[in-house]
Amino acid sequence: MLASKRAPYTAFAYYYDQLGWSEFTDIVYPYVEKFIGRMRTKPETFLDLACGTGTMAHRLSEQKIKVLGIDISPEMIEVASAKIPSNGCPPQFRTGDITDFDLERKFDMAGSFFDSLNHLQTRSEIKEAMQQAYNHLRDDGWFLFDMVTKIGLENWKDYYNSSGDSFYVTQEARFLPSKDKAEVKIEAFVNDGENGTIHIREIFKEIYISLEKTYEYLHSVGFTKIIAEPFPPAEKVEDADRIMFYAKK
Repeated sequence: MLASKRAPYTAFAYYYDQLGWSEFTDIVYPYVEKFIGRMRTKPETFLDLACGTGTMAHRLSEQKIKVLGIDISPEMIEVASAKIPSNGCPPQFRTGDITDFDLERKFDMAGSFFDSLNHLQTRSEIKEAMQQAYNHLRDDGWFLFDMVTKIGLENWKDYYNSSGDSFYVTQEARFLPSKDKAEVKIEAFVNDGENGTIHIREIFKEIYISLEKTYEYLHSVGFTKIIAEPFPPAEKVEDADRIMFYAKK
């Protein structure tokens, strides 16, 4: 892992779930569950890349799937590891860079969710992460991931805020057409019940790559079959804010 890298949301790691961001799992999990249900054999092992606070990993473990989650943020891994599993198949977590790691083992399925690939710093890193997923899959294994499209980044509100009983959050998003990136600034005041009100601020970027380039990257690293599905309300991937991809080794 490169010491110079800093994962998005690291400043928010201990408050990520409190702010409601892990609830995205409720949106994407049905896609994963439906896809697993279409498999002839349910995967026994799952590699969760950029696992964050481990919400998806714990949901998958409820199906008795052995999950290993990797995230570049030690703080995220600390939060994920502290969660109490709901069954006898607890996920495992470790700190690592999803563009450069070697576990010396292979998995039946891999995934990367909540537009984690968009959060990488360069397009070459997106391709490297796809390569790592491919390298760690068994033959005929599948890599599942979602990505925000150019339409999605363009449609982000310039400014919005949200609040709850213990927090107030503001976000500014600005799409940069010349760079195919969006710059996001998040600021929050959070009361964690122990330390009083804490002020947190973070800036990061999200990268856009076209549908055609996504297919190109996946084929170039070795994936043989690719399925793309739009998130509702779009009916076609060409009109979608976000796309779910399924790539077979």
